[in-house]
Amino acid sequence: MIPKSLQEITFADIQSLIENKVQENKTIEYKRELPDSSDRDKIHFLSGVSALANTSGGDLIIGIEEENGAPVSIPGIETENLDQEILRLEDIIRNGTEPRITDFHTKGISTPDENYVLLIRINRSWSAPHKVSYKNRSKFYGRSSASVQPMDVEELRRAFTLSGLISDRIQRFREERVTALLTGRALPVTLADGGILALCQGQVHESRLPQRISPGILMQRPVVLPKLPFQKGDQVRRGCM
Repeated sequence: MIPKSLQEITFADIQSLIENKVQENKTIEYKRELPDSSDRDKIHFLSGVSALANTSGGDLIIGIEEENGAPVSIPGIETENLDQEILRLEDIIRNGTEPRITDFHTKGISTPDENYVLLIRINRSWSAPHKVSYKNRSKFYGRSSASVQPMDVEELRRAFTLSGLISDRIQRFREERVTALLTGRALPVTLADGGILALCQGQVHESRLPQRISPGILMQRPVVLPKLPFQKGDQVRRGCM
């Protein structure tokens, strides 16, 4: 993965991949062309996206020529409407994976030849494992050091177990904090009467957990607080988000 936020990445960063001969690895994959409308191309594209989401996340960079995993040139992709292509790829990802992969972002980067490099950043998923579910294909993929491979039984077992542990830990943390909020236990300050807006925040230490926490996971199972007293006309929000 390019060590910058998506917004900060420029063509110079793409060039540096060539200059430094950055090989495909667990978090970077290069593709020469956009997937076409054939089922085979779509499945190949989906396998790469889902493998990144199921493993460590990373960047799928389209418009780069590679040889044996090493980038050698940046021909870019020719398109009259980049936004339309991005929407097409987003639709393929959302409708061809189960559960749907939604935590990804795209950026088009202009080349000196007036073509584009399309960078798709896929974050490691909290809902993994995701399978490619497109027509007659139903398979889970993971990414090794430089290639996409179907996940074996042991890898699937670990992925399902880890996904459940993450969700359970988040849920327990939220419930504990909401209980403390309602009872006044272990709070650093005394709360005034009225409405409460609670933001539950936790720190992730395990190296195997996703590098980026999507806010969506925190809202999947909301905790509803009981009605608290407030005066007519007060504008308050309650909950833990």
